Amino acid sequence: MKKTLLMTVLAGAWLGFAAAAGAQHSDVPELKILRHYLGEWESTFTVQGGTPSAEEPKPVTAQVKARWVLGGRFMRQTGNVKLEEGGRTYVLDTLMTWDNDAGAYRRWTFTSAGTASEATGKWDAESRTMTWTGVDEKTGNTTTVSATFKGKKEEHWTIATEKSDGQMVSLIAGTNRRKE
Repeated sequence: MKKTLLMTVLAGAWLGFAAAAGAQHSDVPELKILRHYLGEWESTFTVQGGTPSAEEPKPVTAQVKARWVLGGRFMRQTGNVKLEEGGRTYVLDTLMTWDNDAGAYRRWTFTSAGTASEATGKWDAESRTMTWTGVDEKTGNTTTVSATFKGKKEEHWTIATEKSDGQMVSLIAGTNRRKE
């Protein structure tokens, strides 16, 4: 009897956690902004700079998916980027949340190439734009990610990396379209 009761309680707790994992945590209203990233997206973009052979911007495609994780306190965005040149695929994994103590959005991105980055974000409600800014401690380069949401089905974004003197290192510009 005790074992059955314990199993019932644990199963109920697990099901409650699993249900909450797919939804934004309700006691943090700032997380509502991150809902713009939710869903499955088809991404097309161009890359300028970053490699010596990058003379002309080349189109790239990616599949991106975002969902709530960790009890709805973090948005997890994963992407598979297929490069035409060399046929390589990179995997990206990003976590986003609201940090009450810092009064800012926070973002961590990891790639299958072994890179990692951290950024803080600000939301501009009027333009419906999230701007993330991070500084690479090793190089001193600043990367700014700007994402503008056009309705519920389109996101226009840029990732600009500059040296401390303002010289552009790379510019990636793209559009995400929500899959039906």
